[in-house]
Amino acid sequence: MINIETLPLDRFTNSEHQNALRSLATVVKKNTTNEKIKQCAEKLAEAIKEEETIADGHNIDRYTKELNDADTQQTNSCLALRQCLKGYLKVSMKPEKDAAKEILSFMNLCKIEFKGQRDNRTSEIKVFIESMLHRQEHDYMADINLLMLNKIFDDIRKHNKLVYALQTKQEQEQSSLGTYRKRRARKISDDRYDTLIHTIFSYAFMQPCQEYDDLVDVVNALTAEKRKEHNRILAIRRHFKNKATDNQDPNL
Repeated sequence: MINIETLPLDRFTNSEHQNALRSLATVVKKNTTNEKIKQCAEKLAEAIKEEETIADGHNIDRYTKELNDADTQQTNSCLALRQCLKGYLKVSMKPEKDAAKEILSFMNLCKIEFKGQRDNRTSEIKVFIESMLHRQEHDYMADINLLMLNKIFDDIRKHNKLVYALQTKQEQEQSSLGTYRKRRARKISDDRYDTLIHTIFSYAFMQPCQEYDDLVDVVNALTAEKRKEHNRILAIRRHFKNKATDNQDPNL
């Protein structure tokens, strides 16, 4: 009577799932000369590799180009504003020169890192924009109007808002898409595992020989090992969970 023990895949964490099936694919390939069984094991290994890739977050982000373009534009507009302000420092007209000094001084105070990380730069530019619009100590927008730099400032605001909007969409989509892709990849791995086990069983049943008997023993041994590992991990988790519960103040 042929009996192939199966893994409780639905109980495994993603890490346990990948580790168990990767090990199984490797062991099967090493212990058979049957090309059909080897192909099934290789397909399982490919599915696990894809599952691991998705789990690591290596996926195509459709917002990348738009984000890079918007970030480049907000950065270039800020640099253009700074360059224009520096130009006004060279004029002899005192109101314009003083206005440029005020804005430049405040811009430097905001410490916008134009060559830093996009997230940091975007936040720093947002602080600069909001302060320019709402700071009570000085009417910076009056200075912007005097220097006729409204279009540049509005362009900074426009692209800063766009970067924030795209980042939000990106995070929301990556979260939902990531969950869907992980589930789908895991399902494909499970299906290929079932195919491999059924294929081994079919050959062992239809063409009984020592190689297939030994292969079934190897698969069962690995399955028992992975079950034991899983139960050990569960026991450790229960231990620490119970310990945390025991340490809780009953009056809370």
